[in-house]
Amino acid sequence: MQLVWCVRLCRLKLSSRYPALFVFLVVGSGLGILMYLLSVLFNSPQSSYLSVYKWIWVASKPTYAVLMFCVLAEVYTRIVEKYQGLHRLGQVFMWAASGSAGLLFLAMSVLGGSPDEWLAFWHIQERSIYAALSVFSVLLILFSLHFCLAVSGNLRIVFMVFAVSATCSALVRTAADLGLLDVSLGGTQLNSFIYLVFVSFAVLRFSAVGEHNPRPLPLPESLRVASEAQVTQGLVDLNQQLTRILRS
Repeated sequence: MQLVWCVRLCRLKLSSRYPALFVFLVVGSGLGILMYLLSVLFNSPQSSYLSVYKWIWVASKPTYAVLMFCVLAEVYTRIVEKYQGLHRLGQVFMWAASGSAGLLFLAMSVLGGSPDEWLAFWHIQERSIYAALSVFSVLLILFSLHFCLAVSGNLRIVFMVFAVSATCSALVRTAADLGLLDVSLGGTQLNSFIYLVFVSFAVLRFSAVGEHNPRPLPLPESLRVASEAQVTQGLVDLNQQLTRILRS
């Protein structure tokens, strides 16, 4: 389904507008196919290439997490693309995430250790990583609601897929660590099923029309603490401050 979504992005000529999403779909599909082939060919104790399979599996862990963060950051940059300072801040986040991934791979090569040790390390860290992505998703929603930012239909779809996937991954891993998840129900399989359902929905709903007529997220009037003019002015002031900071 990731490949189908990737092809749909190309056909709609939206791959350049959503580069992080496009890269995530391409890399995710490529790694998925590669891991399947390697598991069929080499995932056995007798195989001399078993370590290669394990190292690729290890490398896929931080790659997925960083790319998922980049996609969520890209949603943010698209929402605030009219505001240069805020938009630039999102780009800084993505470059920082990419640099962090490079440092992680460098650390794995320099520090050494077996792939089994690194797999155990990433298994422990995954809960914190996906919890952080979930928090970032919530903050993004609150930011959009507070400043009444217009969000297109396609951006809502992308955000829904990755925010829900990250949140479900965090919850499933927490439940598994606390012993609340039945051993017979694999957490990885459950997460994969949830992700597949939402990606299938995204493939069906993602469209050229979804780029037009963005609308603010609905927020009841009783929860609004300021007028629309005050909120807009606050966003402009924040953008100007960030622009000055990032230029200095």
